[in-house]
Amino acid sequence: MLRKILLSCFLVASVGLLHAQVRFGVKGGLNLNQPYSGDNDKTPPSGIPPFGWPTDQFDQKLTWHAGLTADIPVAKNLHIRPDLIFSRKIAELKKEENSPTSQMKYIERLKADYLELPVQFVYYQQKKNIAWYAGGGPYFGLGISGKARKDYFFKSGDGLNMQIESNTAREDDWYQQFQVGAVLAVGIELPFGLMGELSARHGFNDASKSKLVDNVNKIYQFSYGFSMGYLLNRRK
Repeated sequence: MLRKILLSCFLVASVGLLHAQVRFGVKGGLNLNQPYSGDNDKTPPSGIPPFGWPTDQFDQKLTWHAGLTADIPVAKNLHIRPDLIFSRKIAELKKEENSPTSQMKYIERLKADYLELPVQFVYYQQKKNIAWYAGGGPYFGLGISGKARKDYFFKSGDGLNMQIESNTAREDDWYQQFQVGAVLAVGIELPFGLMGELSARHGFNDASKSKLVDNVNKIYQFSYGFSMGYLLNRRK
């Protein structure tokens, strides 16, 4: 299925290359990353606190992305805009419970770096020196590095009956190597080739293969992005 999608994108892009000039450029910006949990069908790894919550609420984390972009006109108002970007994703989950007889704190932090290839099919409209576009398409991600960390503290009882448990653990390569998802974007091109873009990305497959963190549920990537860039050969 993945090969068919890539082949279709290549064929459509080839048609555009035969009929119009391709513009290349660079882009970079910020990610607001907040993955979420889905189906509860995984077996909890050992060492999970005994409170029974699902991993369903990660804090929003600001990261960055940078890379190459292109604009391929296929028709007057239909363009293909592929990117090849390096993107950093960070997620953090904090849980805390207190009672008269116990105290618990749990923190997990996930970091992964991806090489991403989004391919957007956009409606493109130019008015004098300013153009705008909106559209979407698939994106494919290749994980290239990552680390996970878990901190756990639990205290119960008091006096001679006090019990304290504390540990920190780390794990490399917690992420699934391949990611497939969809991207939606809207952007504007200003004079001299400057461009700005707002986007949203949603992963379709489980992002985690960790045996360390509290991953009772599947974890799906979701993020917003803001990009600034520059395209060569600005149309007049």
